[in-house]
Amino acid sequence: RSLAQGADLTNSLVFNDDRALNLDGMRFKDEVIRHKILDAIGDLSLIGGPFMGHYEAIRPGHTLNTQVVLQAFLQNAFEWVPVEQLSKYTDVIA
Repeated sequence: RSLAQGADLTNSLVFNDDRALNLDGMRFKDEVIRHKILDAIGDLSLIGGPFMGHYEAIRPGHTLNTQVVLQAFLQNAFEWVPVEQLSKYTDVIA
C-alpha cells in the first residue's frame, strides 16, 4: 500500500505477531504506546486549540483519531473557552 516508503529496520519497528524483528529490538519497553500517544496528540491538535478532555481508544490510528476531531465539529461537541475563563475548569485540570 506504499505506506512506509523510505522505511527500513534502522528507522522503523517491524513486528511479526507480538515481537519486534529488529536486531536491536525496541529502544523502550513501552515504545509502541509512546508512539500511539504522540500520534493521538498530533491528530487531536487538528481541533485548532488546546484540548481539555478525556480521550480513550483501543488500538487507535490516524484515521480513528481524525474521525474523532471531525465528529466533534460535525456534532458541535466542543466549547471554545477564552483563556481568561479557564479558571472555572480548575477542578477538571487538577
